[in-house]
Amino acid sequence: MSLDYASAGLFRAREIIACGEGDALGFAICEMTDAGINLFGLFNEVRLFLDLVPEDAQVDVAQALAIEAARRYRQRGISRFVLADHELRESFKTALAAAGFDFVEPVWRFITPREIMPYYRSFMNELITAFIRLK
Repeated sequence: MSLDYASAGLFRAREIIACGEGDALGFAICEMTDAGINLFGLFNEVRLFLDLVPEDAQVDVAQALAIEAARRYRQRGISRFVLADHELRESFKTALAAAGFDFVEPVWRFITPREIMPYYRSFMNELITAFIRLK
């Protein structure tokens, strides 16, 4: 994948970071791209996976993974990325804020087969039009 982008003069990579011991392993998948293929910074995304980490260690593991991800992005000259976690509890937000991260707002990412998109666009156009009329 990265070679295809490189041949076009663009950069894209995926790195995996692991943290923990034995079976209690958490990991993060870091997606990295340059500005040429990155819409609104959303393709520079870190997803956390903490399902195997004991509950009492999840905050520390999440913080360690986020700090290492930030280091790796900085090495590539990327100053901002999206940290996505399906269950970002208050304790996670507090630990990440202590590590220098800013909580912006929850986000929702929508991935769908291509054939669904015309219907979705139509629905959103109607919704937005209705909103504009109401305002």
